[in-house]
Amino acid sequence: MPDRRRGPPAVPLAAGGRVRRRGPHARRARAVPGVRRRAPGTLAAFARWSVAHAVPLLAVSALAGLALGALSADLDERLSNGEVTASGTESGEADGLLAERFGARPPDLLLYARAPGPVDAPGTARAGRELTRRVAAWRGVDAVRSYWTTGRPDLRSKDGRGALITVDLGGDPAAAARTAERLVPAVARRAPPLRVSAAGPTWATVQIIERSRDDQRVAELVVAPLTVVILLIAFRSVFAALVPAVIGVLAVAATLAALRLLSSAMAVPAVAPNLTTALGFGLAIDYSLFLVTRFREEIARGRPVPRAVEESMRSAGRAVLFSAATVAVALSGLLVFPVEALRSLAWTAIILVLSAAASAVVVVPAMLAVIGDRIDRLDPFARLRRPAPRPPLAVRLARRAFPWRVRRARGGWAPFRLERDGHREESAFWRRLATAATRRPVALGGGCALLLVLLAAPFAHARFGVLDERVLPRDAEAHATADRLRRDFDRPVDRDLVVVLPGRVPPERAGEYARWISAVPDVLLVRTATGGYARGERVEAPGPAHAALAVRDATMITVSGAADPQSRRAERLVERVRDLPAPGRRLVTGRAAQAVDTLSAVGDALPAALLVVAGTTLVMLFLFTGGLLASLKALLLGLLSLTAGLGAVVAVYQDGRLSALTGDVAGLLEANTLLLALTVAFGLSIDYEVFLLDRIREAYLATGDHTASVVAGIARTGRLVTAAALIVAVTVGSLVFASVAVLQVNGFALALAVLVDATVVRGLLVPAFMRLTGPANWWAPAPLARLRRRLGLADHPPPAPARPRLPLPRALAPALARRPAAAPAGSGGGLLRSGRRA
Repeated sequence: MPDRRRGPPAVPLAAGGRVRRRGPHARRARAVPGVRRRAPGTLAAFARWSVAHAVPLLAVSALAGLALGALSADLDERLSNGEVTASGTESGEADGLLAERFGARPPDLLLYARAPGPVDAPGTARAGRELTRRVAAWRGVDAVRSYWTTGRPDLRSKDGRGALITVDLGGDPAAAARTAERLVPAVARRAPPLRVSAAGPTWATVQIIERSRDDQRVAELVVAPLTVVILLIAFRSVFAALVPAVIGVLAVAATLAALRLLSSAMAVPAVAPNLTTALGFGLAIDYSLFLVTRFREEIARGRPVPRAVEESMRSAGRAVLFSAATVAVALSGLLVFPVEALRSLAWTAIILVLSAAASAVVVVPAMLAVIGDRIDRLDPFARLRRPAPRPPLAVRLARRAFPWRVRRARGGWAPFRLERDGHREESAFWRRLATAATRRPVALGGGCALLLVLLAAPFAHARFGVLDERVLPRDAEAHATADRLRRDFDRPVDRDLVVVLPGRVPPERAGEYARWISAVPDVLLVRTATGGYARGERVEAPGPAHAALAVRDATMITVSGAADPQSRRAERLVERVRDLPAPGRRLVTGRAAQAVDTLSAVGDALPAALLVVAGTTLVMLFLFTGGLLASLKALLLGLLSLTAGLGAVVAVYQDGRLSALTGDVAGLLEANTLLLALTVAFGLSIDYEVFLLDRIREAYLATGDHTASVVAGIARTGRLVTAAALIVAVTVGSLVFASVAVLQVNGFALALAVLVDATVVRGLLVPAFMRLTGPANWWAPAPLARLRRRLGLADHPPPAPARPRLPLPRALAPALARRPAAAPAGSGGGLLRSGRRA
């Protein structure tokens, strides 16, 4: 009986032929050198088909890219910010009641008209009424209220030379933005002697779209050349650099076309195209880098082009699909938050990741088949790397006398300098770094982890807000006009709170409740059906305007506040108003209440989102690696890589530590886009971890030496991850120079997190932690290991390198058959063994 713990015995099939194992694992027999074995699996089969139909596939891909580009041509016209506030909140219910019972809602557009003299002068008043009439007659406008038609004193500026026109626009947010884009320039040109400027959420959306479009054009002109240069430096070949660049273009075109279709079902944020262009290029190039690098290794090992393409797809292609799926399921955690704009951005990122992976897996094999063994030709920097002349005798003697000298790298910057290990390219710099980390894991790993945690200290006093005009520069019209309204008016409309009392409430009780509200600190004036109140006293007698604040089954109370709607004072005002005893059920809304409710809803949904992200990521990592501890370690280090970015974002964009470079800061961070940036950064961290663990696991299955496998995996992926991280940092880092603050924060946080993850985490923390845990990284409970085998995801040893087929003497065949098969140390139980059938 064979010893099943050691595997079935091997017997020779024929002299000079294949060595086959008896038993249920016979189909996974390893071939002796010189015998060609086809790569198994669906990806390898697709690779064979791609090689056979490379030219037609590339032609179809090019036509598809042109068609996708044409489909997304009018995407800018369908953009909007959507709903940046949470749904299902108290303020949201109040807004619905106001629109239903009173026909009132927050204005979409504010037109501020300034005159050379008093706005009540006959000529100015006539021009104001004419301006109001033209705005009301504009197609797409639902309602207009102005000082000249209503006589409301709160619509006139303190100096009497300015007046406000509030406009409600019809249609969805994208239609409202298109209406405002045409309306404001048209009425501003035909309003003399009035000078008209615009503000409001819809006009802020219009200007965000315009600024984002300009920023995108500038970024493309700068990012594309930098990306090509980095690819040429990393690959030292025009052909090798061409493949990722083409995949990046296809991925971006596919995502923009998908956003165009998605805009028919939901509001697509104005910043989505910028994020797509920056992040799409980086992700697509990342995935292509891994495939091209593996193809070059297989070519260097002597494999023919078709077999090299198959092996690249079998190994790196599998890692690409798992990585994309892991990032996509991690991003699905953002769908838990009840904010439409955040969900739209989450769908944008998910589509982007899947498009990048699909473009790489479908098109790269065909491109590699066409390029073939010319992948390493046309080195543009060949002349720059000529051998250095022999140094003088004095220099040679000095180097011998001082052996601790620092040698000059001939191959370029140290992280890109390569050494050959058999048929594999390794980075000497990353090998030395990983070796040092495995020798002193506690000191280096613990020190780096402590440093990253300390860098996150500024995040302890982070303040969050929701999207408004302050994401634009101060010289933008929407931002400048909003600031002017706050200065020129005693009671700016954006600081108002509205209290709704559903049902029938006696007028005297509603008046008494309004009087109590007027005594709350930071309340300037309270109006309801019984008059106006200030400081606990009635200051306005009831009139027609007050009577409109009560209907048969609801009462409305307007509260003019003194604090900025996203300040701590406004937050305390909302809490105090809600804490007051009311004559029945009451609902509070307004910009301050919406901000408070949105942040509260996001905070309530955060634990569920974290659970979704962590749980799905852990499951995907285990299915890929087969090791429970390795998957958990990847999850924790992915979270740890975000710490430096969290602290730096608060220090730079909230505290204004680099205001000379970033300009004025709003003193708070937009919560929704920051959540997106952190989730994408975590996904990129897991992305790199997947490819690193793939190489470490492959080396471990081949050698059984855990520490050496960790060092080898980092040495073989260090240069690759460095190049990928630099490309992502350049593409998304270009957003730092955008004029929209949310793009700046996203670009800064992503670039910093990616660079920290690719250097400190990958170079020091990963080898230190894996050295401490040892072979236990690859352990899994027996039920989970069996489940993974049933899913067909079990590991198998890497194929033997292709060597020239030489005649094998018959006398050596029995000796080869008796040679024991190598298996990783510690295999057994839930640990998958080399050479075993999946």
